[in-house]
This record gives sequence, structure tokens and C-alpha cells, in this order.
Amino acid sequence: MNTKEDQSSVSVSADSSNNAEVNIRRLSTLEEYEECVKLQKEIWGNDYKDCVPGSILKISQKIGGLVAGAFEGDRLLGFVYGLTGVFDGELAHWSHMLAVRKEARGKGLAKLLKLYQREFLLSMGVRIAFWTYDPLVARNANLNINGLGA
Repeated sequence: MNTKEDQSSVSVSADSSNNAEVNIRRLSTLEEYEECVKLQKEIWGNDYKDCVPGSILKISQKIGGLVAGAFEGDRLLGFVYGLTGVFDGELAHWSHMLAVRKEARGKGLAKLLKLYQREFLLSMGVRIAFWTYDPLVARNANLNINGLGA
């Protein structure tokens, strides 16, 4: 997998009942980073205190983190965001956010984004990943425990 910012994408079918092609790739333009900020506010509300600004998303990616989106054409349907650093002397990744637009849920996009993240991390030599999820939200628990084997 090539890890350059403007490359490294994979096309997948969102689900078996929808033939729309979804492209999962790293974000690369200022407009895409700003769309990611808008999506955070759409999902968690305009008053969401932990919204990650577009400039930080871009910088995070430039230094080894990941901001990848699921796109249908030019429309961002969801994203995964995380930071890469060093933990106990080894490369490690903190997966900070995963979000999918309400109307695009139930198509497996969250799992595809996480699998994309996994492949990206492995290609970088990262073998340690951390993340949190709310076990009281059934969809989150199902994805993390059953879908990803956490």
C-alpha cells in the first residue's frame, strides 16, 4: 500500500443491495478536510467540544496519522481519523474518530473504514492500535466486538 497523501485508495461496493460504488481513500484537499469537520458537527452537533479542525486533520496526516474517507463520487459518506506516535518505544496508533452519515449507515462503511485503517497501519509497520467505543451503543459494540474482534 502506498502511503502518500494523494494515493492509496480502494473501491468497494457499499453493500449487496446497493450497487453504488464507494471509494475509500485518504483525504487530500482542504475542501475534503473541511467536509470532515462539517460531518463531525452533523453527527455530534454544532456544540461538539472535541471537533478536530481541518488544519489539525491535515497536519496529523502529514506526520503519519490517517484521515480516510468513504466517498460516493465527491460526497464524503464517512471518515476514520487517528494519530500515529510512539508508545513504550514502538510505533502505535490512536484511532480517535469514526463517523458515517446517518443515511449511509447499515451498509458496512464503518467496518470498511476500519479495515482500511488496519491495512494502512500495517503498511507503515504499526502493530499497536488503541481506540475507545461506547459499549452502551449497540451499533458501536457490535462493530468493535463482533466485526473487528476487539
